[in-house]
Amino acid sequence: MEDKKYPRVFKKAIKGSVGGRYLNSRGEYDEFLLVGDPATAEIEKVTVEVFNEEAEKYFYKSNKTALVNGYLVEITEGYEMKLDEVNAVSDGFLKDLLKQPYMKMKKRVEEFTSPVPIERLLTLARAENKPVKTVEFIEGALKKFNSASLPNVAQLDDVKIGATGG
Repeated sequence: MEDKKYPRVFKKAIKGSVGGRYLNSRGEYDEFLLVGDPATAEIEKVTVEVFNEEAEKYFYKSNKTALVNGYLVEITEGYEMKLDEVNAVSDGFLKDLLKQPYMKMKKRVEEFTSPVPIERLLTLARAENKPVKTVEFIEGALKKFNSASLPNVAQLDDVKIGATGG
């Protein structure tokens, strides 16, 4: 059986806020709200840590929608996602995808069922000055998704965060 290393760190992959539930390091049920641009924000504001196997099971169960849609991704490279979904991909995977031949990349992009990984791929493609043909294809794939379909924190069925007083 494979030894898992803890803590495991998950980051939000979208610019919007992502919230959910987890077990904190003291073993208490807690909520999180990740805010800011994941590319530029302080790491503490866009990540959540899972400290043991029990916490990991609770995290996956409580945040399934955010994981399935690719709003939360694990930072560690080489991790095999347990969820059988196409949208939960790392930044490293997306960078490798951009290095693929055009037709292979195109086929994989067409498999995505959420606009989030496509938006991330488009950002990387522009940053790496990929050919116009590649950028235009990714833009077209993104346009197939209605931008209004991106849920906010209140719309995620697994995530219910109440207002906090200050």
